[in-house]
Amino acid sequence: MRTNRLGTFRQLAILFLCAIPWPSYAPAEEAPQPTLTLDKAAATITVDELKAHLTYIASDELEGRDAGSEGCRIAAKYLRKEFRFYGLRPMGDRLEEDGARYSYFQKLQVVGTAELAKEGNFLSLTADGRKTPLKVGESFLPLSLSANAEAKNKEAAFVGYGITDVDAGYDDYAGLDVKDKVVVMLRYEHRESTAKIYQPSRHAWLSTKVQNAIAHGAAGVIIVNGPRNKHGGKGDPFIGLGNVGRTKNDKVPVVHAKPAFLEKLLVGTGKRMLELQTKMDQTKVPSSMLLPGQRISLGTRLTKSEKPTENVIGVLEGGDPKLKDEYIVVGAHYDHIGRGHYGSRWRRRGRGKIHNGADDNGSGTVGVLEIAEAMASLKQRPKRSVLFILFTGEERGLIGSRHFVEHPTVPRARIVAMINLDMIGRSPKGAVSIAGAGTSSVFKGLITRANAGLKLKIRMAFVAQRIPVLFYFTGLHKDYHTPDDDVDRINFPDHARIVKHVMRLVTALAGREDKIDYVEVKTRRGVRLGIVPNTDKLPAVVVRHIAINSPAHRAGLMVGDVIVEMGGKPIRNLMDLRGVLDKQKRGNTISIKVKRKASDGKEKTLETAVTF
Repeated sequence: MRTNRLGTFRQLAILFLCAIPWPSYAPAEEAPQPTLTLDKAAATITVDELKAHLTYIASDELEGRDAGSEGCRIAAKYLRKEFRFYGLRPMGDRLEEDGARYSYFQKLQVVGTAELAKEGNFLSLTADGRKTPLKVGESFLPLSLSANAEAKNKEAAFVGYGITDVDAGYDDYAGLDVKDKVVVMLRYEHRESTAKIYQPSRHAWLSTKVQNAIAHGAAGVIIVNGPRNKHGGKGDPFIGLGNVGRTKNDKVPVVHAKPAFLEKLLVGTGKRMLELQTKMDQTKVPSSMLLPGQRISLGTRLTKSEKPTENVIGVLEGGDPKLKDEYIVVGAHYDHIGRGHYGSRWRRRGRGKIHNGADDNGSGTVGVLEIAEAMASLKQRPKRSVLFILFTGEERGLIGSRHFVEHPTVPRARIVAMINLDMIGRSPKGAVSIAGAGTSSVFKGLITRANAGLKLKIRMAFVAQRIPVLFYFTGLHKDYHTPDDDVDRINFPDHARIVKHVMRLVTALAGREDKIDYVEVKTRRGVRLGIVPNTDKLPAVVVRHIAINSPAHRAGLMVGDVIVEMGGKPIRNLMDLRGVLDKQKRGNTISIKVKRKASDGKEKTLETAVTF
């Protein structure tokens, strides 16, 4: 967040909502006319227009565009206005008054607020025939992602962190039958207790833990702060109902309990929480167990409200009578994390502060706008139709894109490819990562021909929907999910070059006479270094955490090492590192050079070998 925003933004937003003509700072003055050649259309994508769009989309006045917020609604109306101005046909929800016509909006709901009902919230522990009830608000508190449900007199199980990570070969539920039992788990994940700067993985998300418990048949979920946890807050405060959660759950009750509850459960095992958590963190071996002789009764009842939000969808119809019924999707999510009440890397310090998300994902959003405008100006329409989708609710757990997949506004079988733009505004010296190039045999040639001076880092990707997909991304940075992700940090010249590149690629893809095939890409599990980089030190690859028994651990890497070379290739950023790892196979051994500070404070360059 910056304090020197243009003071007129709020007034402009009010004018827009009142349907007064758009103010003079809007990027385009005239609707695009379909009269331009490809080169001239691409030339309409300019730094000035990208900056003008982004200065509004990532302004303080939109308050971080949290899905369901007023700022997100204002952003959606701005995007709808632009789509209409470009001449895109609306392709969101069908209008009730006329089933043959569509809206630009595809409406959906996200969880808003949650409050405790007067009755129905309870937790008790029964051991040796003795029942001990606990007080709501003192010993436990329901989470807002809890269902209104009960699990009475159920057996109990301790399931560690409640994580199932197939890629890493780790499962807290391995060999344990928790069907119809209440599972008790620790908050966060193994590396939280040792990381100097902690950014949770998806396995640490409350929503992931709950969905995983449901998938294993659990009847209820109790989450506890472990004694080694550093980020739960002094005095183990409850997570609270203000954390609205990122997913819907209509199956099981979920509560956050004080650590003393788990200690009572463990009495009959001879184990202590600190002992179990220390063992898990250090060995990465589960310490899960059934808790015989213990019975738990758990119930939650909340009054929840939902907030409306919307995907914004427009279509540029193709020019070929047959191929126009096939669709190329060009998409980006336009929401962000609002005032940092969830998802902020500043943790508690970030709550209440506006997170503008200029790069994440204002940069992708305005890129889609510029591509749509440029393609609408083409004299010769591509053969296939291009569906432009700006998704909502991605920061809350891929809600908008999931809603579109479940409720497509065009036949799903007619979608033949997708191009996704996510964080494309912070290119390091013209570099951009393109994942998914192997998902169609036509992609690599088109990518190369559309390039104009960019440093392309082409990667493979696994795609679950069996549709050819390309993901454009310029990399993580220290401002990611902080209030400092602002417009003044965007590399606009390279941003414009990337958007022009994508526009040329999409035009060529949509204009092909031949079929766009799908190629299944096999994942290559296990070919990883086993480090977590320090995001505050980007773009340099500085080791923040090392997984036990990983290639990095076996090679002798240490926290604080700066990786400068692997396999004879210079490592300047995470994309360089990924490029080297993508070419490795299990059993390969390559050289690795790191810079390390010695005890006397002097920096030395060390070389060793790493085996995957």
